[in-house]
Amino acid sequence: MMFLIWSIILVLPTGLSAQTAQVGERSTVMIGARIDGRPFIWQDAVTKEYLGFFWDICTDAVTRAGYKFEAQQIDAATRKQFLETGEGIFDLLCDPTTITLSRIKEFIDLNNGKRLRFSPIVFVANGSYVLSAQHPSTAGGFGQFDERIVGCAEAIAGEKKSTAPEPPEESGFLQRLASRIPIQMLPPDNAPASVENKYEIWGYVDGTTSKGIVDRAIKRSADQVTICPRPLATHAEAAREFCAGRLARYYGDVEIVRAAIEEVPATGGTKCEADFKPTAGGSYEPYAFVVSGSRFRTLPEEFDHALYGMFSDGSIDRLFDGHFPDKRKSQFLNTLFRINSLPPGTPQEQP
Repeated sequence: MMFLIWSIILVLPTGLSAQTAQVGERSTVMIGARIDGRPFIWQDAVTKEYLGFFWDICTDAVTRAGYKFEAQQIDAATRKQFLETGEGIFDLLCDPTTITLSRIKEFIDLNNGKRLRFSPIVFVANGSYVLSAQHPSTAGGFGQFDERIVGCAEAIAGEKKSTAPEPPEESGFLQRLASRIPIQMLPPDNAPASVENKYEIWGYVDGTTSKGIVDRAIKRSADQVTICPRPLATHAEAAREFCAGRLARYYGDVEIVRAAIEEVPATGGTKCEADFKPTAGGSYEPYAFVVSGSRFRTLPEEFDHALYGMFSDGSIDRLFDGHFPDKRKSQFLNTLFRINSLPPGTPQEQP
């Protein structure tokens, strides 16, 4: 028995304990990194380095927790799959993800050893939409009609069917014959467009909570206007479509939307213009990180501990000031930062 114990100790390199060896085996955390979430996290097109307020928080917290890290870029489809199933190679999703009750319940219901959980809330954002400055009257529709838009072709076809006059049940021979002959009357140039041609295209990034906001807004919209929701893969794509005049509304976090629009190159010397008035009132979007415990079981708790430590020692405040030098924290964000600044305590004070 004594010989066996000494044999185990001799296998370890000099100065390396069994505990240290275990940490070394699980030392690299894979971070799923958003590439188009400016100003929170994005990838530089030239250097391919990740930048942003959230990126610095994620890497600092992982390092404080005692891990190394590697980054793997994510797209909307990968992000959606990870949130819904826990499948993927990621241990940490470094992304402006809105924490919701439904998502928490979905994490609880995940099985097969997938342990997803939200970190503490790290940011409070405003979810809303911007209007196109090019937006004409909805009477003629907006942009070029695209039948690939989910639900739009069906909605407009349904309106056309519902607005078509029904022939009388009992009619003469000539009336029945007339009802079977397609006759198209050309309206005068100044005639208003028919109801079935009134539609707007509202864009958002697929897999985000903006879909729910759009769905609720559609239900509240006027009956005479058909809304065509259009999910897009990235904010960069959504901003390009918006600036090209193919979206009447662009939904998302206001800061991300603003940054994405500013990145769209000017066309013909004219920068993309948007009406930000609707953003004065928006939805409450609390952001948190998503951590998986499927590979490293204690990672969620260790990450939370490191994150609270960053709030408590002022690191989060300093990072905010560095990334947003021209902006003051809102009253709500300032309160959140103070709430997350936990007192250090001592071992003797713990129950």
